[in-house]
Amino acid sequence: MDINSLKENILVPVIRLKSTEKAIQVCETLVQAGYRVLEITFTIPNAEEVIRQFGSKVMTGAGTVLTKEQARRAVTAGACFLVSPALEPDVINYAHKKKVLAGPGTATPTEVHTALKLKADLVKVFPASHLGGPDYIRSLKSVFGNIILMPTGGITDANCIDYLKAGADLLGIGNWLADDKKSLSEIREKGVSLLDKINDYKKGKNL
Repeated sequence: MDINSLKENILVPVIRLKSTEKAIQVCETLVQAGYRVLEITFTIPNAEEVIRQFGSKVMTGAGTVLTKEQARRAVTAGACFLVSPALEPDVINYAHKKKVLAGPGTATPTEVHTALKLKADLVKVFPASHLGGPDYIRSLKSVFGNIILMPTGGITDANCIDYLKAGADLLGIGNWLADDKKSLSEIREKGVSLLDKINDYKKGKNL
C-alpha cells in the first residue's frame, strides 16, 4: 500500500485487548463508525486471525511487531503495515522485502535518524506524551523535515489537534479509545466524536 493512503486517514486505532473476541468486536465497531485503518497488536491472542478478518475490509496493520517471525506471521495474515514500539532493523528490512510499510518505534533524535537511514516509511514516536507531547513533535519536524511521524501514547480528543498542528502526520490512538474496560457503545461514541473532530480539522474548521 502507499503511505499517502495511510496519511489521508490520520487516525490509527491501536487495538490492544486481552481477548480475541473482544478485539474483533471492537474492530467491527470502529469500522462501522467510519474508521478505515486498524493496528492489531501482537499482544492480542491469535492476532493473526483478527488481521485476517479485517484485512479485506480496511487498511489493517500489525502492531507490537518485535521480531522477523512476528513480521512474517503478520504479513502472511494480510497486514499492509508493521508497527513496532522499538527500532528493530530486521522488521524494517522484512517489511521492505514484502512491500509493506514499516513503522519502527523511536524515542530519541538518534533513533529517528537511524530509522530514516533504514528507510522506514513512517516513524512512531512512543510514548509521545512522556517525551514532551506536541512540543517534541514540533522539534523533531524542525530538524528532520519531511519525516512522517506517528506519535502514539497519551493521544486523546483533547490534544489530537495540537499534535497535528505541531506536525504529526498520523496519530496512534490507544487506551483512550479502546481498552478491556470500555463497552462497545462507549468505544463507538468516543470513536465517532474523534473522527468528527479530525474531519472538521481536515476541512479547515478552526478548532
